[in-house]
Amino acid sequence: QPGFSSSESMNGFSARKTRGGKILWKITGAKLIKKDKITVSGASGIFYNSDGEMFLKSDRASFKEDGSALELEGNVYFKDVSGKTELYMEDLKWDEQKKLYYTDNKVKQVSEEAVITGSGLRADKDLNRVEILEPNVVSGGGS
Repeated sequence: QPGFSSSESMNGFSARKTRGGKILWKITGAKLIKKDKITVSGASGIFYNSDGEMFLKSDRASFKEDGSALELEGNVYFKDVSGKTELYMEDLKWDEQKKLYYTDNKVKQVSEEAVITGSGLRADKDLNRVEILEPNVVSGGGS
C-alpha cells in the first residue's frame, strides 16, 4: 500500500513516499505549489533502495498531491551512499505506465571505473538498475 506524507515549517517543506511501510524517497526544500502538483525548489533528498541510499539534489522537484509522478528538473545530481557513483542530468521523470524513471537529455555518470556520458537514461523504481542510452566512455577511472 503506497503512502505519502508531507509537512511544512518555517524552514521549508519535507515530503516522503512509502510503499509497504518502507520509505521510497524523501525530499526537502522550499515549497511552491503549481496547479495540481507540488513543486519544491532547491530540492534535496534521499532515494532508498535495497543497495542502500542515493542522495539527490535538483533545482526543482515536483509531484502530485499523493506523491506520485515525481519529476526532477535542473541540475539533477545523484550520489550513492558510498560516494563511488555520481549521476548528473538536466531532468528525470517517472513513467507510471512503464514503472521507470527516464530522461532523454544528456547524462553523465562518474565512477571509480570510468566517466560515461549518454543521451538519456532509464532506471527502475529504486534506481538499482540504471541504463545509460547511447553510452560513450569519456575516460577510465582515476582521471
